[in-house]
Amino acid sequence: MEILYKKENYILAKKVFIDPGHGGNDSGAVGINNLLEKDITLSVAKKVYDFLKKQGLEIKLSRTDDKTLSLKDRTSAANSWKADCFISIHCNAFNGNASGVETYSYTTSTNDLAANIYEEVLKTKCYTKNRGTKTANFYVIKYTNMRACLIELAFIDNIEDSKILLQKQDELAEAIAKGICKYLGVEYKFIEDNDNTEDIPVIDENTFYRVGTVPCIAIFTAREPHPKDKKVKFINFEDDGFEVKKHIGLVETERAKDRKAYLLDCWFGKITNYPTKFMVETTVEAKDEWLHSYYYYNDEIPNYDEFKNSIADYLTFELSNVAPVPSGIRLYLKSLILKLSLSDRGIILPKSS
Repeated sequence: MEILYKKENYILAKKVFIDPGHGGNDSGAVGINNLLEKDITLSVAKKVYDFLKKQGLEIKLSRTDDKTLSLKDRTSAANSWKADCFISIHCNAFNGNASGVETYSYTTSTNDLAANIYEEVLKTKCYTKNRGTKTANFYVIKYTNMRACLIELAFIDNIEDSKILLQKQDELAEAIAKGICKYLGVEYKFIEDNDNTEDIPVIDENTFYRVGTVPCIAIFTAREPHPKDKKVKFINFEDDGFEVKKHIGLVETERAKDRKAYLLDCWFGKITNYPTKFMVETTVEAKDEWLHSYYYYNDEIPNYDEFKNSIADYLTFELSNVAPVPSGIRLYLKSLILKLSLSDRGIILPKSS
């Protein structure tokens, strides 16, 4: 994570607010083959989010799905969050012939963010026409309290530009992310996704997808053999919508709620077309030796209390899925579970004194 400014002994990340234009009842411009501006802006915004996330910045999206927001909703959210910069993503439209990219700031004296993003987008060489950095009286860049920029990615009603919007989203998103980092004074670093798959001892490669070293909780009934024909689900839930922040720990992001809902829908069979990278449903046999996935980053075997706490977390999770449970009740449930004791026969109540 880049050190942006210090307050006492804490390192605070810069906060970037990304606004995918339009949404919900407001489709924005309609382009070639009924291509909708609201869909393109959301898709690109999520990619910008992913690129910036790898740079250690704190990011918030005005919307993460297809919902209607007023212009005031967007600026108020950014202002109350006290973002360090605001980027609104849009697509242009005119007469089918106009083309190119352009960025906007409210005044020429505040165009450094818009200029940096524009400069990085030009480096992608996606465009045949570059329309420059301009000023405008747009609501979202006028009524935000931080440096703000609006980018018109391309003309959605132009045949060639529409191809850019569909085929060059990764390039555009990374360019926007680089421009934001340049404005914030953060060195943009190319970070590959971790791939620690070589050392995973998996016997049946057709059954278990190589996802890397991950912590795992296995639940069995004591002294009852696991049925050979019973299918279980293995889930790689590293993309859970939480981030690790220095000096803070796990921090919930805008995506956490949606990711949890997706997990539960897959778990309870409401969604069946999930990718095998995310979840595999299969039988478990002794020859599979899947328990080899028990690795610990500190090479220490967990003690009794740590194991008991993990079991309590799991059981609390299962109980809370039976019916909605307020957070306070969940904590109470966990405290009750922690009063149980473990034995080789399973979890039993302690003897009363």
